[in-house]
Amino acid sequence: MIPIKMNNKVKQIKSIYYKVGNEIKRLLVKSKIDSEIIDFIKYTIQKILDYTFSESTSSSRSYTFNFPNLISIDEITVDTGNVNYTTEGDNVNVSVSAGNYIRSSYSSTKYSKSATDYRTSSSNSFSSSVSYSNDGYSGTLYKSGSSYVYSGSYTPSDSKTVATTKHTYDRFYKKWNGNRWETDHIDWARGGGFPISYNENGYSGNLTHKSTVMDKSEVFNPPYQPYIGQIFLEEKVTYTVTYSGTVTKPSSDTRKYRQNYSGTIYKGGYYYYYKYNINIKYTIKN
Repeated sequence: MIPIKMNNKVKQIKSIYYKVGNEIKRLLVKSKIDSEIIDFIKYTIQKILDYTFSESTSSSRSYTFNFPNLISIDEITVDTGNVNYTTEGDNVNVSVSAGNYIRSSYSSTKYSKSATDYRTSSSNSFSSSVSYSNDGYSGTLYKSGSSYVYSGSYTPSDSKTVATTKHTYDRFYKKWNGNRWETDHIDWARGGGFPISYNENGYSGNLTHKSTVMDKSEVFNPPYQPYIGQIFLEEKVTYTVTYSGTVTKPSSDTRKYRQNYSGTIYKGGYYYYYKYNINIKYTIKN
């Protein structure tokens, strides 16, 4: 038993009673109690704080409590997971983690990321948006910038005037009937007065007759000793025919266009919600 002098009287203290919450507890005294211990016993009290971390999708939470005149943290408990704390003066930072989630909900846009894509076409016409999916993500991408030519070229239509000369012939044939030569047949060219078609190097069109020059200089003599039924070319009339006209070449377009798209795509997933209840036992100066 410990002797202690109070009001000029010495008393023996066998035990000390103290309150924890609504519970009275007894502390057996086995050593000498000095004045500091006496003050501690007379002017300190242990308290209890219940605190709830509100529902959150974060499984790790922390909060800093302020306990004026804090002497000590005696015990901290949590209903699920782990709890740790640090103290600095009257401030106590409490961290909770690794608890069980209390509910979950599904969201089709939980995960997101940026994406780019492109489309190509032989015509410079693209939709304002396109659907896109990759690696479980999907969404809509929108035009990024203007379309542009990434291959090929464009050549506009063209026209030109051309002139050409052709040679045609009228041919007169005779046939020996045993007594005399008689007309057998004639191949008529008639100077080539009809239009002719033109198609060279991509240009095409019709050329019209402009002039004809006739030459009868080619006259042939009959065979000296013909046989019955023999045919010979008696005369060939040569025509030098000039044609001219405008021919055209259509435009050529081998261009390929490209349009870039960009945007945000999403993938669904579950959100898990956590809630912690802690109990803090602490001692302060009363």
